[in-house]
Amino acid sequence: AEYLGGHPNIFCSRPKEPNFFSSDSSVSLEFPLRTYLSLFAGAKPKVHKAIGEGSTTYLFSRVAVSRILEFNSDAKFIVMLRNPVELVQSLHAEQYFGGFEDVPDFKTAWKLESARHSGHSIPSSCLEPKQLFYSEWGKLGDQMERLFAIVPRERVKVILFDDFVGDTKGVYASVLSFLEVPSDTRSDFRIINANKVIHFAWVQQRMSLLLNC
Repeated sequence: AEYLGGHPNIFCSRPKEPNFFSSDSSVSLEFPLRTYLSLFAGAKPKVHKAIGEGSTTYLFSRVAVSRILEFNSDAKFIVMLRNPVELVQSLHAEQYFGGFEDVPDFKTAWKLESARHSGHSIPSSCLEPKQLFYSEWGKLGDQMERLFAIVPRERVKVILFDDFVGDTKGVYASVLSFLEVPSDTRSDFRIINANKVIHFAWVQQRMSLLLNC
C-alpha cells in the first residue's frame, strides 16, 4: 500500500486501514458511508486509474468481501499471503507493541486462546479481542476459499510474501499490470513495518493507551 500510494496514477486512502467493511468485529468499526467516501475525496478520475485502501482485516472477516462487492461489484482484490507461522508471530509482536497484548511470550499467548474465546485473560487495553485469536488468523486456506467462493479469480491478485521480499520490484510491476496502471519506473523500495521489538514494554503500553484515548 505504501508503494502503490506513491504512484501518480493510484490513490490510496489515509488512513490506510479504515476497516469500513469489517462489520463483524467485536467492537463495531462501522461509520457512515459518507465518512468513508470522504477518505477518497482527493481522488481525481482523470488522474487516478486505481483507487483503493489497504485494510488487513478484510480477508479474515466473514462479511467484508461480500460488503465490498455490494459497494462495487467490479472491485479488484490484492492479497499478500505470508507463512502462517511467521504471520501469527508477527501479529502477536504487533499487538504487544501496541499495548493490546499483555503476554510477551508468544507460546504462552497462543495457549491462552481458548480462554480468550470465552472472554477471559483479555487485556483491558485490547479494543478487539479477535486480534488475539492467533490460530484463526493463521487459517489462510479457509480465508482464501471464502474469498474465491464469491470473487472471480481474474479479479484477485495473490502475492506470496517471500516472493515480494525476494523480488519487490518485479512483484510491484505485476501488481501495476493487474491494476492496469502504467509503470512509474519506481526503484526505491525501502522496508516498511519491520517486526517490532520492545525494550521498555510498560512505557510503550502507557503511550499506546494515551494515543487511543
